[in-house]
Amino acid sequence: MIKKEIYNKGSINFKGKNVTINYVKDQYINEPISENICNSINDYYNLMHLIKNSWSNKKYILKMDDAGGCIMNGAGYNIYDKNDNLQAWIGVKEKYESLMFIIFYWGSLYVNAQKNFKGLMEIFDWDEDMWIYSKLNINDILKEKKVSGQKKIIKEWIKENIEKIS
Repeated sequence: MIKKEIYNKGSINFKGKNVTINYVKDQYINEPISENICNSINDYYNLMHLIKNSWSNKKYILKMDDAGGCIMNGAGYNIYDKNDNLQAWIGVKEKYESLMFIIFYWGSLYVNAQKNFKGLMEIFDWDEDMWIYSKLNINDILKEKKVSGQKKIIKEWIKENIEKIS
């Protein structure tokens, strides 16, 4: 299946002001299994390895879910603070084209993100209160052919977008 994102606009009350937001609806289209299935599995592990090796933040720890995946059902990691409280998620959801940093509303990262955020808030899941704080297009990573170059791109994205709120 191909997952298409349909963007909609809405508004919410944020700190006493009406703020325009974008939110995503999903639409699925059937798709056959392709010859890339083996490479896709390899790419999953390569991406996980790149994320883990690019993460240098000592305040927050990356962890895989015990179920062998992550809370978001994609290639990525749950992010916990030093007290083992789930704060966010970093990774790629199935059939999406961006590496995403998603913040959960109940943690300290959410509070810090609100203070420093400028622009439109993109809600990933209304029911779960998940906010896409930042995205990095996978094609931007793929422009580099070597692991070191890809790691550098991810590290810079983490530094510019994530470390400033941690």
